[in-house]
Amino acid sequence: MAGKAEGVGKPLVLLHGLACGGMAALAPATMAHLVLLLAPGLVMLVTERRPGRPIARGMLLFGLAGSVEPMRVFWVAGSAVDPLWDGSSVALAWGLAAFGWLLALAVPALVEIVVIAAHRARAETLRATRDELTRIWGLDDAD
Repeated sequence: MAGKAEGVGKPLVLLHGLACGGMAALAPATMAHLVLLLAPGLVMLVTERRPGRPIARGMLLFGLAGSVEPMRVFWVAGSAVDPLWDGSSVALAWGLAAFGWLLALAVPALVEIVVIAAHRARAETLRATRDELTRIWGLDDAD
């Protein structure tokens, strides 16, 4: 990592590991549900190599948004009702994670297209203004 001191992120990784281990020990059913619902984002978090992991962050954010209601149902109803068995909860969370993946890949390309179109429109306006000034001032086009 460029510009980052050696070993700066290690305490943060240790804290994340302790938090996940504590959650797995104290609430294993909740942890299992979250791991299942957030599986695509967690896999991307491990495999993505770009700085900041933008695709994994988008997938986890959208997957977490799709996991709120199933986790709420699980906590309120307890083990009597498991929202994961109907499949729609997992499909919703994974579908939203896929949408986050799509946005992370598509938005930079769309922004680039818009910027290029704006630059071309501005260049065309400048050319038209130059041609008009050349005509008004009677300057030769062969500079």
